Amino acid sequence: MRKAHNNRQKTVICQRCGLSFKVSPSINPKFCSRNCFHPVMLIACAYCKKPVFINSWKKTHRKNLFCSVKCRNVWSERSILVNCFFCGKEFKKKASQVSRSLRHFCSQACSKKFHVAENHYAFCGGKGYGIEWKQVATIIRERDKVCLMCWKTKEQNGRELDVHHKIPFERFGYVNRMKAHDPENLITLCRSCHTWMTKFYVQSKTISA
Repeated sequence: MRKAHNNRQKTVICQRCGLSFKVSPSINPKFCSRNCFHPVMLIACAYCKKPVFINSWKKTHRKNLFCSVKCRNVWSERSILVNCFFCGKEFKKKASQVSRSLRHFCSQACSKKFHVAENHYAFCGGKGYGIEWKQVATIIRERDKVCLMCWKTKEQNGRELDVHHKIPFERFGYVNRMKAHDPENLITLCRSCHTWMTKFYVQSKTISA
């Protein structure tokens, strides 16, 4: 006759409290309970500094801890002084928002001014691709006929196919735009393939920086 399952249990000593407990032979626990696995510890509230008991896992996974929801809300709504990344003006901003970004702007106008011209990753002189671009793009579309990555046609794309620079236009600049518009540097892509190529370039540039 087979022995009862309970008779085959093994005894293990908790590494936290030192008490012994029985478990199945197939598992190897180190602690006898959840309280031993995540012991309670005493910390100070991030806002009012009142002592509060919490589980240790919260201290590991959360940067700021509070004694109540009220303290958390007051702390997150508080304002601190920061400098505008564009104009340098000092202004107040919520502390919860400050930690989300390295750049802060006093107004939407300053944000727009910063994210254009030479600060934008695709800046190429502020004059676009030049007056020749429309004619050049038409010639390349007639040459390739379809997307050279997925072979999608103009009808399948739902609009005119895009013309993509293999070597990005920004590396040439507006003055040397005709070198960028060399037919060997241009290919025809559908909308989705062109979006993927652009994202790939931005990500690779971010990593290299």
